[in-house]
Amino acid sequence: MDNDFEEGKQNTRKEVAFKENTISVENLPYPTVLYPGHYGTFFGFKINNNSPTVICSCVKSAVENYIKLRMNDSVFLQASKYRKQFILCNMHFPRAFVDQLKNKSIPNDSHIINHILFEQKLCHECNKAIPRYKYCDEMYGGAFKQYLGWYINKQAYDFGIDPMAANILRDRCPQDIL
Repeated sequence: MDNDFEEGKQNTRKEVAFKENTISVENLPYPTVLYPGHYGTFFGFKINNNSPTVICSCVKSAVENYIKLRMNDSVFLQASKYRKQFILCNMHFPRAFVDQLKNKSIPNDSHIINHILFEQKLCHECNKAIPRYKYCDEMYGGAFKQYLGWYINKQAYDFGIDPMAANILRDRCPQDIL
C-alpha cells in the first residue's frame, strides 16, 4: 500500500515543484511563496501579489557565493558577453524575481546583491515549516531531500560549493569539506 495514502484518508501526496513560476500561499510571515526552478535553490517571498519579492536573510551568504561562482564560470562570462545571459538564473531563483530584476536594468555582475531585498525569518527553514511542494520525487531522494532539497542546495552554496557542478570557492569552503 502507498505510504501517502491510507484507507479512509484523503491522498496527502504533495506535487513536485517542477513547473516554472510555481507560486503558493503558505503559513509563513510573507505568505506568497515563489518557488525557484526545478531543482533550484532560492525562494522568494511576498506579503501579497503587489508587494516586492524578498529573499530570506538566512541565505544571503549562499546568494553571495552563488554570484561569486557565476562570476568565476567561464561559460557564463562568455555567454553574458554575447547573449546577455543574466547573472541570476531562473533555475536557482524564481522566474518572476529574475524578470523583475532584469526589467530594472540592474548591473549584471556582483553588484546585483545590493539590489536584492533581504529580510529575516521569512523562509521554511527559519520558521520550521515544510514547503507546500516537494523538491523531488521519491525515486530521486529520501524524505529529507524530497521535502527540503532546496535547503540542501542552499547549504552547499553557503559552503561555496555549486551543488549542480564541480565548482568550489576554495576560500569559502570549510577545510574539512575540501
